[in-house]
Amino acid sequence: MPDEALWILSQTDNPRFPYRIEILKGSERVIALWVQDKWPGSGKQIFCLREGQMEEPQSPFREVERVPVVRLDRFGKQLSIILDRPNRKRCNFLFLEKRYKNKSGSYEQIFFRTQSGMQQHRSNSRVQLHSHGAYRILIDSGERYPWRFRGAPAERRRLAAGDYALEIATEIAAVVERKTFDNMLSDFGSIRVLHARLDDLSRFSHAAMVIEAQYRDFLDPRKLNGRWPASHAARVLAELHVLHPQVQIIYAGSRTSAQQWCEAWFAGRARELWHRGQDERSGQHPHEPSGSTSSLAVGEPPTLYQPVSSPSDSSHQLRHTILADETLSNPFTIEDLRQRFPHLPDGRIRSMMQTLKAAGHIERRGSGRAARWHRRSPSSAARPGLAPD
Repeated sequence: MPDEALWILSQTDNPRFPYRIEILKGSERVIALWVQDKWPGSGKQIFCLREGQMEEPQSPFREVERVPVVRLDRFGKQLSIILDRPNRKRCNFLFLEKRYKNKSGSYEQIFFRTQSGMQQHRSNSRVQLHSHGAYRILIDSGERYPWRFRGAPAERRRLAAGDYALEIATEIAAVVERKTFDNMLSDFGSIRVLHARLDDLSRFSHAAMVIEAQYRDFLDPRKLNGRWPASHAARVLAELHVLHPQVQIIYAGSRTSAQQWCEAWFAGRARELWHRGQDERSGQHPHEPSGSTSSLAVGEPPTLYQPVSSPSDSSHQLRHTILADETLSNPFTIEDLRQRFPHLPDGRIRSMMQTLKAAGHIERRGSGRAARWHRRSPSSAARPGLAPD
């Protein structure tokens, strides 16, 4: 598998730090640490040093184990890891910046912890969440009695998918389809239309259908009132989850709870993208903690960062290729993009092209195999938005 991440444990000749842990992703070194033991004991944590912060032996390391990494995520101060083995597979590295007590400046502390150690560790510091950048919530013009959002400006617009969308810098970052209890029961009678709407949602990397009812409401014959058997409702809902795994299906319970969930979800997505943009602007490596004490204050809770193998990175490259890569012919075909991005699902490529088309950056001429896509100059670009193809 390309760019497979590996956990490599080696033995050293240093009596204080007898082991070295290195994580590689393809040819890239994610991190290298000197540690005091191979694995933390129950409820314990191990102190670590970043490689290069002390005098290291000249003798070669003796490799002890090499294990594939299933998942590698960065959440603010923490690097969370899941290894591909049945035991001792979940761990966490916590990176802290602390100020010196008797002089200016700060120093780094790194702790190697297991899941049980993380659960036993509790911080006494106050919780303070990071802010996010500016964003806007789009409400489909056909939405009757829409939700009201207090945390961000909202605008009515025709959407190609969903009833609500999160817009950041003219791009659609997340979409939500809203359903009441009666809406869902009505959709059971036109299930193909519902499947088509969920297919449209699944073209986006972050999509959800939020239902203003509890799951148990669909199993209650009194609430179904003879419209559908409870067994049929359970089967339909189960198949929606199975056939559309890219779409989160949320049973919020009420209109108020559904609205609150959507608002918090949009804010979380905006926070993720804002922090990723901060890393890119500062040139910070996504796997290395910042040295700034202002952004990594002790006791501050983790803030969401993208997974190391996040599909958002590929989507960013795809967008850049379509809009700015001079090696891509103009006009171009969807097959040109498939050849450049063979690892991306076809739906994601089409979704990006649809988003850029709706924003006025590209236009399609022709249809079927003869279709050609043309970049549009900034002066001729349409007002950003989502419009049906």
